[in-house]
Amino acid sequence: MPEQNLYPRDDTRTQRSLAIVVICALSVLVYINTLHNGFVMDDRTLIAGNLRIRSLLNIGDIFLHDYRPLRTISYTFDYFFWGLNPVGYHLTNIFIHVLNSLLVYAISRRMFRNYGSAFWVACLFAVHPVHTEAVSYLSGRRDVLFTLFYLSGFKFFLAYRDQGRQRDLYAVFACYVPSLLTKEMAASFPLLLFGYDVITRFVSTNRPFSSRYIQDLVRSIKRVGKEFSWFYIFLLLSIPLTIYYYVILRHASSMVSAKGIEWWGGGILSNLLTVSYVLLHYIKKTLFPVVLVADYFSFPLIRSVLDGRVLLAWLILGLMLFFVLICIRKNKVAAFSIFLYFVTLLPVLQIVPHHDLVAEHALYLPSLGFCLLVGVFYEHLVTTDPKKIPLFLVLIVLLVSFFSIRTLERNRDWKNNVTIYRDDLHVFPKNQRVHLLLGMTYMKAFLYENALREFRQAAEGEKPFAQAVAYRGFIHYRRGEYRKAIRLEEKAIKMAETPLADFVLGCLYSSMRNQEEALSYFEKIKSGHYFLPALQQIFRIYQSQWNNEEADRVARRIILESRKLLRYLPQDENLLRNLGRCYEWLREFGPAEKAYSMFARVRTDLSAEITNREETIRSESVHFQRAENILKVNPDDRNGLLLLAEAYSKIGRYGNAYELLEPLLASGDVSAAVYSLMATLYEKKKEYHQAIQYMKEAVEQQDRNAEFHYHLGRLYGADMDFGRAIS
Repeated sequence: MPEQNLYPRDDTRTQRSLAIVVICALSVLVYINTLHNGFVMDDRTLIAGNLRIRSLLNIGDIFLHDYRPLRTISYTFDYFFWGLNPVGYHLTNIFIHVLNSLLVYAISRRMFRNYGSAFWVACLFAVHPVHTEAVSYLSGRRDVLFTLFYLSGFKFFLAYRDQGRQRDLYAVFACYVPSLLTKEMAASFPLLLFGYDVITRFVSTNRPFSSRYIQDLVRSIKRVGKEFSWFYIFLLLSIPLTIYYYVILRHASSMVSAKGIEWWGGGILSNLLTVSYVLLHYIKKTLFPVVLVADYFSFPLIRSVLDGRVLLAWLILGLMLFFVLICIRKNKVAAFSIFLYFVTLLPVLQIVPHHDLVAEHALYLPSLGFCLLVGVFYEHLVTTDPKKIPLFLVLIVLLVSFFSIRTLERNRDWKNNVTIYRDDLHVFPKNQRVHLLLGMTYMKAFLYENALREFRQAAEGEKPFAQAVAYRGFIHYRRGEYRKAIRLEEKAIKMAETPLADFVLGCLYSSMRNQEEALSYFEKIKSGHYFLPALQQIFRIYQSQWNNEEADRVARRIILESRKLLRYLPQDENLLRNLGRCYEWLREFGPAEKAYSMFARVRTDLSAEITNREETIRSESVHFQRAENILKVNPDDRNGLLLLAEAYSKIGRYGNAYELLEPLLASGDVSAAVYSLMATLYEKKKEYHQAIQYMKEAVEQQDRNAEFHYHLGRLYGADMDFGRAIS
């Protein structure tokens, strides 16, 4: 195997050790203040609210079903050691970033004659402010972790080209697979290796840009493809498989569906023009990482070929291509640096449109190209003009210092949701999505006036959010301002399909005892986040209407949907609680008890309460069995009928209880216990006048029964007859 190292190394062991210490120290010091930060934005879903990460036993299920499984598995180990303490998760992110900085140093040492170049490349990478979204933001674990595997694979590839050891080749594949399973950006890896081989093997004595020069380049490409055909065929096959996995199987992009592809700007041309400007924006952020933004929802879409921003982008890209074609012969590291920048960005350049048009965390790996170019410049000075080295060192130290200060400042913006959203709005005051997210943050903290202000902003402008209007309606609903709430929810529905508005309207009409209208809104929700809560509301309505047939149907549907979700959220307490209730309603006491037992393992703080619930279920089962045994002997036994009616009442099947009590009422000889139970049934149905009549009959029979008097007083209170309730 021929020597593939771009340049030999000249550093000593002492120099390497000192460089490693400095690089590690810089990588840690610039992110040390993130340890005070909490869970931000998607962290609350991916970590704080993700029940699957709370047991190492879920790793297999995560691996099979998660969108980016290795990132989630890494959170599982964090939770094992730290629970929900954000400090531990930040320490892991910092540790991975340190490893990446060291890998950058190791790779750079293979590319430069002067070890100082590799050192400065790694230092710049360690402190670059554009990395904050990947390191400070815990959900950015995807970027730092996939880069760890990606750079490790590239390092082994360089070792294989250098020494030809088969084990290094196996290690390349061993690193590439987990990189893909961490983030789809790793799909660029085969192209990076192919480009490296082409650049390092390209030889031409012809004038740049001449036809023969281009022919030499084409021959170099063919030669690499022929010499390593099986290696690259195997690697390149992973690209369509990755697209299929993330886009088709995992539905990573909401802009690609069975209906077709939703292009940015409305068409393929506008998508291409917008991406050209996005690329220019990425270059600007890499070179001048001063103004940083977490959410680019308001990023402009470009639809005209004559737009000045597009023309400028094409001009700069053309100049870079020109520079690469010149450098591919004279300075291979410079050519490879630029190639690395663009090829690693390729997966996020909307070839397959993604719902995030621009994201700074996508620059974590590509920024290495910029850092390598700085190393190229330093090496050029060392070999051609050593007198300028002191000036360069002053400038590079100032740059590293500026980058470090900016990184430390930016870390403070990631402290919590309010700080990061406010900083974004300082840059883009009309970003409606950030106004929506900030409003949701305020609403969860019960700062309703602040939330309403942000929701109004989110519902204005070119891209208004119907969801913001729906949240305004929800706040007014919580305040008891039903008319305002209904008006706003109806407005939200007119703006766009809004399941939240349907759900809130259902709750509103249910609170107003207009159950038919409530059902009509709940039944409009067919899928999504509000589907299961809507089913639960429908179940409660049918239960209160004594419509056992429909309640049974909905209960079975809730069980089916809950069991589906429990495969992904095996410790979700709401799913387990509602599963237990539905099984109990259907008189399936064994599965109900099992569901509550699982719930007890999740909520250990409620173990005593749940144990009582399990004992109640066992008692109910015995109660039913005893009543049914009596009625088997004599179907008309009054005590058996009353006992069975009480059993049905305890599990909420009031219609069944009423059907059993009806013949007892018709017989004329009615006990106080029957009247009391009938009062309870009508109370559950919220027909308080009828409940009072039955309870008065029970009190007349047992005037000294304090419990009956208390029940009657409670019914008068519910019927707003407070004078009689007090008496």
